[in-house]
Amino acid sequence: PVVDMLLGLLAAVALLLIGNFLRLDKLWAPATQPWSGLWWIITNLEIYAPIFVVLAWRKQSLTTVYLSYRGVWAKVLVGLAVGLLCSWLFLTLRNEPGRFAEVLKSSVQWQSLQNFPAVFLEGVALAFLFVRLQWTLGTRWALLIPAILFALSHVPGSVQQGESLFTICCFFILNTALCTL
Repeated sequence: PVVDMLLGLLAAVALLLIGNFLRLDKLWAPATQPWSGLWWIITNLEIYAPIFVVLAWRKQSLTTVYLSYRGVWAKVLVGLAVGLLCSWLFLTLRNEPGRFAEVLKSSVQWQSLQNFPAVFLEGVALAFLFVRLQWTLGTRWALLIPAILFALSHVPGSVQQGESLFTICCFFILNTALCTL
């Protein structure tokens, strides 16, 4: 379990480094759709590759990141329901509940669908690290460490967008709390 935890942390660091390198390197990205969207999907597969390298190296199945076909339709339906609830909650917290229909409509357009692999793989990455930390450190730390890393992974983007330190700190705390919950 300790080796798996250390490899999990190493994969998380590699993922963050690759992701931040690719955020800076836009030389090869096509400028027009749908090619730029397809490029973004391929880029995300590259970013999250360290997880799958570790899984293959350690001969571990996808069930160790909570992926299996068992009950897939129930998982999809529950995920869809939770996603709708969270979207509504997010918009309500932003005092924009009237945008819910607009968000639903835009969620099935290419501009949104091209982000599905990135969001899905973020969840896989969190599960990957959570399980390996839980094997070694227990549930409390297994919840907190990936949540902090997830929140940290969004800091460079906020800095790049010119967000204030206060906004970045608030977003970091919110991301950590939401991920932990």
